[in-house]
Amino acid sequence: MDIFILKALVDDLQQQLVGAIASKVFQMSADDLLVRLWRQQDQRLLLSTHAKSARLHLTSLRFENPPSPPRFAAYLRSQLQRARIQRLAVQPYDRIVHITWERRDAAPVTLIHELLGAQSNLLLVDAEGTILELLKRVAPDGGRRRALLPGHPYQVPPQPAHRRSLSDLTLNDLSDLARDGDQALDAQHLQRLVIGLDPVLATELVQRSQGDPGTCWAELQNLRQHYEQGTLPIYLCTLADGTRHVSALPLTHTASRVEPYEDVQEALAAVYDPHMHTAWLKSAQQDTLKQINRQLRRLRKKSQNILKDHDKLQSYLDYQRYGTLLMGQNAPRGASQIDVADYYHPEQPTLTIALDPKQSTKENAQAYFKKYRKAKSGLAKVQSLLEQCATDIRDLENLAQQAERAETWSDMQSIASKQPGPKQETQRKVRVPAQPKTPPARPYRTF
Repeated sequence: MDIFILKALVDDLQQQLVGAIASKVFQMSADDLLVRLWRQQDQRLLLSTHAKSARLHLTSLRFENPPSPPRFAAYLRSQLQRARIQRLAVQPYDRIVHITWERRDAAPVTLIHELLGAQSNLLLVDAEGTILELLKRVAPDGGRRRALLPGHPYQVPPQPAHRRSLSDLTLNDLSDLARDGDQALDAQHLQRLVIGLDPVLATELVQRSQGDPGTCWAELQNLRQHYEQGTLPIYLCTLADGTRHVSALPLTHTASRVEPYEDVQEALAAVYDPHMHTAWLKSAQQDTLKQINRQLRRLRKKSQNILKDHDKLQSYLDYQRYGTLLMGQNAPRGASQIDVADYYHPEQPTLTIALDPKQSTKENAQAYFKKYRKAKSGLAKVQSLLEQCATDIRDLENLAQQAERAETWSDMQSIASKQPGPKQETQRKVRVPAQPKTPPARPYRTF
């Protein structure tokens, strides 16, 4: 959305929404918020920070309410409940919109919508310009970009020195640009020079002017005059690739079809409304699948760890045999091992069993019995945990398939309600018997 369409849009919203009361805020996706308003009728204002289609406009479409609101949407609900729109304004020749809200029992606040491509954002600031909350937080990084965090003062995005606002642009700027580009204007360089100029519109201007700086300057000055007077025309243009674009100029050189529109809201709705529900549902699916896959990775890792415990406990089951074999022996105190005949084996080979030198033979036998009982009990618990993990993994894999096939918000809410919570994923610690400090029993010795 370029500076011209944004200006026409904000002028229209100023007429339609001043005095409207906020009733609800919904976050439809990671980038999109929908504010329900009331001024003689129910209205819905979309605020999008999508990197490729940042915009705001009214929509008449009805959507199912999404699941419980994330952080920023929940905060806006608490701050804007019953608040009234006092003013809508766009920063001149830029893509920053201010929506000021009047509140009954609190000072006014301003919702700032920055429509800046990949850096698009939504911020709520107080009367002193302090950020209260924002959609996308940006931590300090040594001064290379603005820090955007609650409690920080709001700062207007800085503009690179080579860029020009249309109000400051001169014919010399375009002439210099042409000289840098081998005597002809280039659409890409023009778009980079003029703040808020859409790439499609830049291409149209260059083709209309045939790269001549003077002709391009005249076209821009004509647009500027309409901008100042609030008389910008609106055209819905279908480009050669089939995409639709709203422009303040009829794109006669770059579009295959051009339709004039009286209402900028209707033009924008014609472009975006057909795809919004699908886009939001796809965003919800991606978020849900991301959560499910994260839980699956955690469960699979948990299952691997439990299997390691299972193998370790399995190796301790021989301790019952060691204890039984020791009961009939009488090793001298201080011995660290003893050789016994393993009568559990058909050939009764000699088996070396490790002993604790500080204990008698009988005490060593009881110690082996105790470790065996712990191992047997632990194996039962481990087996139960493995079965539970396998069940949870199957359930989550089924949920992932359901999320991929979901067609409505209700489907997504149903899937979200079935996802296991943190308590359900908590792994109960299985006690693994301590290994003997003395060397383990040696393998069979045959003679």
